[in-house]
Amino acid sequence: MRIIPVIAFCICTATSFTQNINVTFRSVLSYQGQNLANVWGYSDASGNEYALVGAKQGMSIVDVTNPDNPTEIVQIPGAFSNWHEIKTFQHYAYVVSEG
Repeated sequence: MRIIPVIAFCICTATSFTQNINVTFRSVLSYQGQNLANVWGYSDASGNEYALVGAKQGMSIVDVTNPDNPTEIVQIPGAFSNWHEIKTFQHYAYVVSEG
């Protein structure tokens, strides 16, 4: 019975170290004075890629089609909250918050 927690610990530790393999840092987009809680990806019909970012003041839509030059398209105001979780369904983005 004592071996099960040891095995679980080893599996969890191994997966936490491998999450950064084959990841290349390309650029940064700063949000002055805001906490960020969530990021979700979306691709439109033309193949453009967007990052939907949950920021403290709402949702930020960032064009990441060129990952070396991300461009914030718009910041949609929302409830002033530390948590804005985002998911997409078809062509809609749903943002939820506890605020």
